[in-house]
Amino acid sequence: MKPAVLDMVVCPLCQSTLRPTPYLQDGTWIEEGILTCENGDQFPIIRGIPVLIEPNLRLSILGNEETQFWRRHAAEAGGASSGSAPAADDSEKRSAAAVWGYQWQDFHELWQDTAGVEQFYRWLAPLRPDDLRGKTMLDAGCGTGRHVLYSSRNAGLVIGVDISLATRVAARLTRGVTNAHIVQADIYRLPFRTETFDRIYSIGVIHHLPDPRAAYLNLLRHVKRNATLTVWLYGRENNWLAASFVETIRAVFTRRMPLSLLKFLSLIPATILWSVIKFFYGPVNWLAPAGARHFPYNTYFMLFNRLSFRHQWMNVFDKLNAPIANYYRRDEMEAWLKASGLSATQLAHTNDISWSLHGTRS
Repeated sequence: MKPAVLDMVVCPLCQSTLRPTPYLQDGTWIEEGILTCENGDQFPIIRGIPVLIEPNLRLSILGNEETQFWRRHAAEAGGASSGSAPAADDSEKRSAAAVWGYQWQDFHELWQDTAGVEQFYRWLAPLRPDDLRGKTMLDAGCGTGRHVLYSSRNAGLVIGVDISLATRVAARLTRGVTNAHIVQADIYRLPFRTETFDRIYSIGVIHHLPDPRAAYLNLLRHVKRNATLTVWLYGRENNWLAASFVETIRAVFTRRMPLSLLKFLSLIPATILWSVIKFFYGPVNWLAPAGARHFPYNTYFMLFNRLSFRHQWMNVFDKLNAPIANYYRRDEMEAWLKASGLSATQLAHTNDISWSLHGTRS
């Protein structure tokens, strides 16, 4: 953990200041330690990542690693407990953390894809690199940290948060990036004060949550006045393959499969999809681009035509493994924007199959 992150985070339970007690350091980098709030609640720093999640949910995500942490530091922590059994209503959060932790620790190298930055800014529409210049930013649901890395090239400071062990990958990727920080946290109980960030974005995350609309509105609390919130979600229009066919397979069969088995089996549809894009969509777009524009998924597939096979494999695996997946119509997204109270709102039909919601807090 870099020291600068302490100026940004607060206790997720009481919003008070956190005091660090480092146990293992490499220069200014805190590899292991404890963060204590004014009310005495304590949160571990493990592998350089501050884990600012309430104790019961945190224990269910970290498991034995947290138990061992408190045993090692029981004397320094004053006998702090890692919490009792997790609450039943956290089961969906625990499932999501397990799935995304597995996925992103395995597909950890996708930040290297040359078309990744273009893909990022399509999702972030209408923001462009200059709109991030010098801004304080939050990536809500950062996964491997690739979007934190991309945005750090222009932003003044970027914090990526994720509830899962994908934060391990993100922390390694951004450790040498001085203006990028990674925090493990629950999107419903973010460890930041209200009105903290100039730019908040959440890409491909909240449509997998138990209450996506509540998560969206909760992010608003942390946007400064005259600052922006941008969220990308699955769309239903023009997306029959994913929203109907694939979603039925996911809901009925694949979300219950062991992740290692599902990852292996997803190679089959991934290979078929890759072949269709490479040997049909690619040539047709080269030979007859005007006609190709009318093909289903053409914009989306031609972006993926420039991404690696591993990226396409991950995309298929991603669609099949989620505990929850929601697909939205235009009228639902317009209702979200209206409920947000944001001004200068824009709703973009990204790649003709998904939605980017953007607005300014006035």
